[in-house]
Amino acid sequence: MHNSNKGFFSIPKKKPTKIFSNILLIVVILLIIHSVINGIIRTRNTEIVNSLLNIAEPIQETTSGEITMSSGVKIEKLATYSITGRVVSTHTFFNPINPMNRFSPRDISIVWGALSDPEVDKDIRWGRDRIALGPRFLAYVTNADAHRKYGDIDIMLSNNHMIPANKKIRRQLMAIKKKDFVRIEGYLVSASFNSSGQTETVRSSLSRTDTGAGACELIYVTKITWLRT
Repeated sequence: MHNSNKGFFSIPKKKPTKIFSNILLIVVILLIIHSVINGIIRTRNTEIVNSLLNIAEPIQETTSGEITMSSGVKIEKLATYSITGRVVSTHTFFNPINPMNRFSPRDISIVWGALSDPEVDKDIRWGRDRIALGPRFLAYVTNADAHRKYGDIDIMLSNNHMIPANKKIRRQLMAIKKKDFVRIEGYLVSASFNSSGQTETVRSSLSRTDTGAGACELIYVTKITWLRT
């Protein structure tokens, strides 16, 4: 005899299992994110300072030496370098087609001197040059009073192409965000790498007063410190 109520009384067993699996997956993902964030925080170097205003300009001393990265990129040291300041812009490069993005995955733009004060941002708007030169370049727009109030803006800023020395430094570079105060230490370098079968070389600027193409600093980063008062 056919029991027409069989479907009515049958209890689906797969649906609760699927819901439980989805909840478990979400919990696992949240735990991984929490672990990664905590790992970055625990590995941060933090320093308490008296003031974050009128930060001194970067320190640079000529040096030499070579490093070959595991990726095959050849690094030539040009100068030891330490830059301290306020982060006004960041950009992460995900596209692996550009070989430079593989070993220098992030640009971080830093200001110092009179530009250290966050109040400056009322007069200057920071961003990336996505039209003329591309996102590897810092761009800014000022109001009419900015140059009168702060002087020569271009000598108090630096757009930095970052080369992490190891995985820990890479994670820390990715954790830096706009408005952070940081000290970044390492070397100004030139980097030679394979690009479509040809050797291409990019070289750091060694001056804080140049502008335009070739004015960015290429930093092989060995240490990052977050600053706070």
